[in-house]
Amino acid sequence: MNKGKHSELGEVYTPDPVIKDIIQEIISGELSPNTQIGIDFDKNEIWLEPSMGDGRLLVAVKKMLLKKGFAEKDILARLYGVEINPESCQKAVLALYGPGELSERTNPNAKVRKWHHSVWGDIDNLVCTDSFSYSFNFSQNTKIHGFDWLSIDE
Repeated sequence: MNKGKHSELGEVYTPDPVIKDIIQEIISGELSPNTQIGIDFDKNEIWLEPSMGDGRLLVAVKKMLLKKGFAEKDILARLYGVEINPESCQKAVLALYGPGELSERTNPNAKVRKWHHSVWGDIDNLVCTDSFSYSFNFSQNTKIHGFDWLSIDE
């Protein structure tokens, strides 16, 4: 058994074949049959990944929506994630926002840590903290998508 950092934090990264299957099920409507994710991606739909790791699932959602013809800046504005491991959180920011210099905007000891990307500016939708200590300020009209057990309907 691995005694390294990943073991201590309880991290388990979703394998790429599983993410590919999840995306296929999203496209087909199997995961969330009451919504057409990626088809009716309007201004009120948000994706929230409460344990985003290095951002693999969010990157797959971004690629899916890019293929559907949505603009990258519109997609990035609607992908939210939380990750407890600062190293993984930084990897997620770079995976979603692409190459650039990444600097921390907050004190490394802050409860919620945020980043600044040299190309995209301040990143407020991907944060480093635990999922129970942070709440995003979504409008009442926001529709949050994810797995049914993570969905929030207001």
